[in-house]
Amino acid sequence: MPKIKNWSVKPRPLWQLTEKEKSETRKIQADTDAVYLDRQVLKSTEVRSSRFGGDTYSSETVLSAEDSSVDPVNPADQVNVTPNANVTVSPTTVGGEGTSDIQKEAMNGAQISSLVDVVKTAARGEISRESARAVIALAFQLSAKDADTILGPEGFVPTKSQPSDNQTTEVKPIT
Repeated sequence: MPKIKNWSVKPRPLWQLTEKEKSETRKIQADTDAVYLDRQVLKSTEVRSSRFGGDTYSSETVLSAEDSSVDPVNPADQVNVTPNANVTVSPTTVGGEGTSDIQKEAMNGAQISSLVDVVKTAARGEISRESARAVIALAFQLSAKDADTILGPEGFVPTKSQPSDNQTTEVKPIT
C-alpha cells in the first residue's frame, strides 16, 4: 500500500459563528487590511491571496516569499542623520504626478497638530533645527526642503500677536 505524504485531519468545530458574526469579523479584517495597504505594509496581491486564495476565506495573512527578508522601509524614503550634520532626505512623491486620492496624501488633524508642536519646540530651542527637520522628514514623510519651509527661515522665532489699537474687544452683557 503506498504511503500518502500530505494529509491532515480537520475536526468539526464545537460551535460555529453566525452569519452576522462572520460579517463583523470580515469587516474588522477588511479595515485592518485597508490600514496595512494604505501604509504599504502589505501588497494587494498578498491580501487577496491570503483572504481568498484557499478553499475558504482566511484571516491569516501570508507574506510574499520575496518580501519576507526585505526591510519594509523603501530605500528612497530613508533619511541619513548624523550629529551636527545636514539632514539628507530623498524627495518624496506626496502631491506628485499620478496622485488621485487626496485623503491618502493629506495629513489629518492630529498629524497637523503634531507637526505644529515640532515647529514650536524647535522655535523655543528645545530641539535643534536639524533634529526638527529629521523628525518632520521621518514622521511626516516630507522632504528636507518642505521641512525647511515649514520651520521658517533660519533663526525664526514666532511671536504672539498683540491686538492693535484699532482692534478692541468689547464685552456686552446679554439682555
